[in-house]
Amino acid sequence: MSLTTSNRQVPARGDHRAADAVRTILSAGLRKHPNVGEVRPGRKAGKEDIGGGDEQRAHAASGRPLCGGAQVARPCRQFGSVRDLSDRDGRRSACGTGLMEPLSQPAPFVQPHHLVVLGHPDPGSFTATVAQAYCDAVRACGHECVLRDLYALNFDPLLAADERPAGGSFRPSPDIAEDLELLREADVITLVYPIWFGMPPAIIKGYIDRVLGAGFSAAAIKQGAVNPLLAGKRLMLFTSSASTRPWLEEQGQWLALRQAFETYLENIFSLRDCGHTHFDSIVPGVKPHFVEECLAVVGERARAVSAEVLSEKRAQQSRTIRRSGAE
Repeated sequence: MSLTTSNRQVPARGDHRAADAVRTILSAGLRKHPNVGEVRPGRKAGKEDIGGGDEQRAHAASGRPLCGGAQVARPCRQFGSVRDLSDRDGRRSACGTGLMEPLSQPAPFVQPHHLVVLGHPDPGSFTATVAQAYCDAVRACGHECVLRDLYALNFDPLLAADERPAGGSFRPSPDIAEDLELLREADVITLVYPIWFGMPPAIIKGYIDRVLGAGFSAAAIKQGAVNPLLAGKRLMLFTSSASTRPWLEEQGQWLALRQAFETYLENIFSLRDCGHTHFDSIVPGVKPHFVEECLAVVGERARAVSAEVLSEKRAQQSRTIRRSGAE
C-alpha cells in the first residue's frame, strides 16, 4: 500500500513498520518452525521462512489452515518476542510452545444483589405483596434478589447476652450466619413492614439488633466509626399503615419514625439513603385498583434503584480495569 503525493509515491507508514519487522527477524537469525506460528533460533532465515515457503504454499493450495489454525507469527513490539495470533488470551497453542503476548482478562461482572427483609405474619397481606412485587421487578432487571420472610423463617428477634459486642466478647449466633452472609453480598437492603402502634413490628427491631448491628458496639457508634459490613450499601424502606399519613404527622409519629429509625440507622451504620415509600389507608377491603397503583409505584422504585446500582457497579468495574491496565 502507498500514498500518492504530487505524482510521487511515498511508502505508507505501515510499510516501514513491516519492513522493520522483517529486518528484525532476519538480523536475529531466526527461522520459522514448520506448521506452527512459532519462531526459534537457528540458521539465518531465508525467503521460505517469511511467509512464502513451499510448505505454506502447499497448505494454501490444499485449502487447509496451518496446524491448530495458527497464523504466521509476527514480532511483538511490546515484549520483543513473537506473538501467536491463533491464541489471543495468552495461553499456549495446542501445537506449539511459542511465546505469546499475555493479555489480561477483566474480572467477570457480578450482577447487583438485593436483600429484601419482610416483617409481616400474614403471607397474603398487602405488605407481603409489596415485597414480592419488589423482588419480581429487580429480577426482571437481571439482578439477584433474596427474600427473607422473618415470620416464615421463625426468626428469633431476641438478642442474647453473648451477642452484645460489649467488652470485645461478641460472638454471632449460628442461626444468623446465613443472614450475615446475605447482608455481606447485598448492594441494596430493602425493609418491608407495617407500622403498628406508631412503630415497626418487634421482629424488624430484632433483625436490626441481631443482624444489622452484629458486632457493632455503642462505643464504635459514639466514635463515628464506619460499619465494616454495611458501609456504602443502600437502605430502602416500604411501609404501610391503616391510618393516613396526615394523621401520623399530626401525632408527631411520622417525623419521629423518620428521625429515630431510618435516619438514625443510615447515620450509625454508614448506609446510603435510597428512599422511604409509605402506603397509607391500607385496611381490610381496600380496592383492588388502589393496590395495583401501589404495586406500580413499587415497580418504578425498584427499577430506578436497579438502574442506579447497575450504573455504579459498571463504572467501578471500568475504573478497576483501567487501573489494572495502567499497572
